Amino acid sequence: MASRRPGVRKELKRNDAAYNLNNSDAQHNRNPFIDYPELAEYIWGNKKGEKVDLSKLKNAYSGVSYDYPIVVQPSSGTKIGFGSVNINEKNTQSFTLKAAAVTKDFTLTVSGTHSDFFVVSPSKVTAEQALAGQPVAVIYQPTQTGKHTATLTISSSEVVDVVMELSGTGRLAGTGGGDEMPDGDYVKVESTPSDWKGYYLIVNEQSGKALNGDRGNENADKSMISVEINDNTIVADETTNNAAFVIEEVSGGFTIKATDDMYYGITENGNKINISDEQILNDISISASGDAIISGTGSLSERKLNYNTAGYFRYYTNPQKPVQLYKKAGNVPSELNNVVADYTIRALQGEVKIELKEPASVSVYDYMGRLVVTRTAVSNFVYALPQGLYIVRIGQKAEIVLVR
Repeated sequence: MASRRPGVRKELKRNDAAYNLNNSDAQHNRNPFIDYPELAEYIWGNKKGEKVDLSKLKNAYSGVSYDYPIVVQPSSGTKIGFGSVNINEKNTQSFTLKAAAVTKDFTLTVSGTHSDFFVVSPSKVTAEQALAGQPVAVIYQPTQTGKHTATLTISSSEVVDVVMELSGTGRLAGTGGGDEMPDGDYVKVESTPSDWKGYYLIVNEQSGKALNGDRGNENADKSMISVEINDNTIVADETTNNAAFVIEEVSGGFTIKATDDMYYGITENGNKINISDEQILNDISISASGDAIISGTGSLSERKLNYNTAGYFRYYTNPQKPVQLYKKAGNVPSELNNVVADYTIRALQGEVKIELKEPASVSVYDYMGRLVVTRTAVSNFVYALPQGLYIVRIGQKAEIVLVR
């Protein structure tokens, strides 16, 4: 029996039933005030107006004993973010699978478009292990650049499935603070550069904040780091290098690309930042006072990237706090001097397929670095390959792909 009054226990059970993803008649949502009773304090009580951190709130399921099978933790909807990870490197996150009153074993499976990049261990948990609380590791090891998502499902024949969201971003070493980045610190851009190409921090000097290109699961406009500015210089370290953006002048404007290869800009009317895996054009100039004027293009040219007192970097029409650009000193890596137009690369079963918006040279190497095939000035590339890892070089940009 429950250690709390029966009414509370009944509410918890009803909340689980309402969320039941296996029941088409269920609502498939939860009442957060049942899961976290303390939330009421943040709306009507002594904590009204304070920021809510669910990870620090006591879950209503804690300290309750059950006479029916249930997964106590984790709960459905839990998100596990891995941030940006270099190609072929690993990032491991963990949680505890805790159940009550169960007699059947659990199966943990990863599914979705990018499920190959995520591994869960163990994939089987006995009822006895779940009753005691079984640590579970989730490993993210990307073999391609870009944003990756998957679903982790914890299932058993006697409980409602627990569905968790996994996300991470694969990047090439050197695009977020790796060895290929220049060694210099970030120096304020006070006049129009002769060559825009390079790594930049987008800063609001007054608040000491910089927009964070390594945002993980955070909203783009709210993700930021603290920076210390001395003599118009910000010292480079792992945090600042990961937060940096690549700014490049292209036909029709400028692109701002984060460490996860996502482009930042404004594509729709509103106080916001838009991000996309396709290029977003910006207009960028430096004012006489040394502020960076970063604005949308076309009908959105009146929207400028600013920082406001609520703590957001967004594109506004009304004046807010200006931003400044700090450029990383040192030679620009050769990779940025040979930027290839957008392309799509797919490692299919038994072949690799590449579609390019503009012709470029394509070379494929095996995992030992031996050349397999090379083509020049191609827009579409398809080549049959045995199962294995390959290095695909497009222009001067390289990616590792897994052919199954």
